[in-house]
Amino acid sequence: MIVMRSKWLECLCYPLLALLLAGQACAQEVRVGLYQNEPKLFTNDAGEADGILIDLLQEVAARENWQLKFVACEWQDCLKYLETGAIDLMPDVTYTAERDRHFDFHQTPALHSWSQLYMRKGAGIVSPPDLQGKRVAVLQGSVQLNGLNEHAACL
Repeated sequence: MIVMRSKWLECLCYPLLALLLAGQACAQEVRVGLYQNEPKLFTNDAGEADGILIDLLQEVAARENWQLKFVACEWQDCLKYLETGAIDLMPDVTYTAERDRHFDFHQTPALHSWSQLYMRKGAGIVSPPDLQGKRVAVLQGSVQLNGLNEHAACL
């Protein structure tokens, strides 16, 4: 009787174990927000995800057995998609206390960010004090506005 039970158990357990292991071998799909912020991340001329952070993410995906699915979105929409679970990951989001209430942040930066001003030729802007009285557009919901306001307070 004991022999029959162990054979029955083996016949039941081995196929279940094989199914579980096969499921682990399948790549996990990770949906990634893709917006235009060259050279960090962008859609190249061939219509593929590209950039410094994309290269890094693809290396992580290969090591972790992830299947990356890129979801094209505007930056602010990507944040909404991340919050609602429509995407799983969004590269290049600056840490703030408010965002930390909604999202998990990594502890080691992959790349430090920078800001750049673009203006029309002949605008005569060469340093922050030259922005006094000028209108400046920034990406909605970005932290660059905070930095710009800090500079303006010092003028």
